[in-house]
Amino acid sequence: MKNIVFTILFSIISFEAFTQNIGTINFIKIFNQSSSYKLFIDQIEDFKKKNIETFTKEEKILISKKNEIEESKILLSEQEYINKVNEFNDLKIIFDNKIQTYNNIIDNNINNNEKIIIDKVTEIIAKLANEKQIDLVLSEKNYYLSSDKIDLTNEVIEILNKTEIKLNFTINE
Repeated sequence: MKNIVFTILFSIISFEAFTQNIGTINFIKIFNQSSSYKLFIDQIEDFKKKNIETFTKEEKILISKKNEIEESKILLSEQEYINKVNEFNDLKIIFDNKIQTYNNIIDNNINNNEKIIIDKVTEIIAKLANEKQIDLVLSEKNYYLSSDKIDLTNEVIEILNKTEIKLNFTINE
């Protein structure tokens, strides 16, 4: 009997000692509803629109040159054909490098600006956790399902959208 009382008492005390206040956040929702991040994404879309037309024209020219080379293969000497193919390959490498640079510009801008948002969100979460005495905050990657009453996402979005965050789209090659 003494052991049963001790076990129950120990279980209650242990449970109380390990009770934690938990909060959750959803970064995808935060990014999708962040006004600063939406403006940044608009800048990326503008950059894409400005460059896609140029890349499409250059690609059509390359395809045309390739077709010309294939069609003239019979008319050209072997050396002339090899020279034309080499010229085409050089142009293709230049084009591929432009595309790679373009993709790098976009990727670097996204990574840099997402880090700015994440840093700001981390500050906001730390403040909310302190105010609400939350011991643990999990992101959507760390839980399967949570109650709305422990979800901090909407509060984070509200504070984030009231905060001036300077996101920049820069073109550094």
